[in-house]
Amino acid sequence: MSPLSKTIVALKAELKSGKLICKGSIESISKNNIYFLSGPTDSSAMFPPGADLELKIFPYSDNPIQIDGIIKWSYRTPPHGYTNSIGIELKNPPVEYKNISDTLHYFYKTTTKLNNKKEN
Repeated sequence: MSPLSKTIVALKAELKSGKLICKGSIESISKNNIYFLSGPTDSSAMFPPGADLELKIFPYSDNPIQIDGIIKWSYRTPPHGYTNSIGIELKNPPVEYKNISDTLHYFYKTTTKLNNKKEN
């Protein structure tokens, strides 16, 4: 995910890969990639690169957007139990995801420009 094309967000999400199900949040998005951070867990569940997954994103309410993807990278970070940082490549994102991604990217760019003008 290029730092120039990603948008920082905080969206509730759920990831399922094989028998593993993990709740967490999406930290950044782009047109075809997502950075997912799981909540703390007691297990040291592994999310191997190349594994298929199903992702549910809850952008507005309890009606999720479902997307298939592939784990590109992952690592565990301990403070109090493990969190999993996971890079996801999306397979054929649905129109709903593309609309949300475009809207959030536009809002992020506009807000950043306004904040930069205020600082000058």
